[in-house]
Amino acid sequence: SDGKSVKISRIGTVVLDLLALGSGFAGAKVFDQVLHAWAGLGASIGSTMLLSIYWKRSNLKGAFWGMFSGFITVVIWNIPLFKLKTVVFDNEIVPAFIIAVIVHMVVSNLTRRGEKEVV
Repeated sequence: SDGKSVKISRIGTVVLDLLALGSGFAGAKVFDQVLHAWAGLGASIGSTMLLSIYWKRSNLKGAFWGMFSGFITVVIWNIPLFKLKTVVFDNEIVPAFIIAVIVHMVVSNLTRRGEKEVV
């Protein structure tokens, strides 16, 4: 019903507000969070878009796993436990983009027969 939908939306808004407030108090800067979000989008969607336009062997499974691997790489790159950010690259978009392209190409080549192309 409409009343239940409004109530769920309000609860969700309050939860997201509390998470954002907690993130702000924890020292996370908004600019850094926006940077990570754009890195995730660039690595997952950007690599898939380029390969689907310029590489004729691209298919749906390759696109999915390329996007997934790019996103996961950005997430893992920002976990302080692994310390990948200081060791190799300071920005996570470069390795995430490379991994997304490689995974996309490998999966597309392995699942080429009988699959529809992305384009």
